[in-house]
Amino acid sequence: MKKVQWPEKYIIRRRQGFAPEDLFPGKRGSMPMDVVLTGGLVIFILLPLFAVILEHALLLAVRREISDALDMSCLAVYESIDVPEASSGRVTLDAVNLEEVFRLYLQANLSLDENLAPLSAGSLLQGGLIIRELDVLYGEDGETCSLGNPVRRLTVHAVVAGSYATGLFERAIFGGEGIRTVMVHRDVEIPDDRREAGL
Repeated sequence: MKKVQWPEKYIIRRRQGFAPEDLFPGKRGSMPMDVVLTGGLVIFILLPLFAVILEHALLLAVRREISDALDMSCLAVYESIDVPEASSGRVTLDAVNLEEVFRLYLQANLSLDENLAPLSAGSLLQGGLIIRELDVLYGEDGETCSLGNPVRRLTVHAVVAGSYATGLFERAIFGGEGIRTVMVHRDVEIPDDRREAGL
């Protein structure tokens, strides 16, 4: 059987790897232009996309860290129970001692000083923390917190604002001061055995 020899122009040859001209098949440009196009793709599309993903991941990490610290601080205010009131059958929290205990646990869990400012340059909250709201709700008569969430049991309501440093790519690409603030709200129920037992 006679072997057919195809003209060179009809033969598709496979190349290994990616070349800039693959972006524009059929058009072979100069090497400098190919480099400019590839660089533009990386700088104006890939880097901003990476910065957005990194910033979102950082925001989630900061929010989770603050939320965990708030949970522990709210539960710790159990130390503020008014003992004479508790002995008479009603669980109440001393307002002055409540804030003191709450702040102490926030400081310990987030590495903050007495003014809720970061203790070191490596702290997650570079701009510190501000307590916006701190209240005790007893869940009586359809009570709700300031943000409208229903409260059915003894609950510590807290809203804080934490400032953190944004990612390096986010500051380099979008500019700005590099500090952002995130608000975190928690309503943490305090165990009340008397109420659970219907007493």
